[in-house]
Amino acid sequence: MRTSKSKVWLVEFSTGETLTRRACATTLKGAWGLAKVWLDTTSPNLDYRKTLAEAQQKPVLLWCTKRWRSEEEALWNPEGQSCTISLVPLVHTV
Repeated sequence: MRTSKSKVWLVEFSTGETLTRRACATTLKGAWGLAKVWLDTTSPNLDYRKTLAEAQQKPVLLWCTKRWRSEEEALWNPEGQSCTISLVPLVHTV
């Protein structure tokens, strides 16, 4: 992947306590869309605007509100699914 950006968005998908997938995107909109596809949901706990406001300062946890009632249930249930979106620095190598 070639980009002139100094930071990229990291998307990590977890099932229960196990990290199952990891990907990066150059825009938050791409990372948010990828998280929605991986979670197979149309109703994440945060909409795009709230995710945009919060993700600039700290990693954001997304989960499907139709399947899981709380953050704890999405994180610690063996069948629970969640995605973490965080902004990470990009190290350019030659």
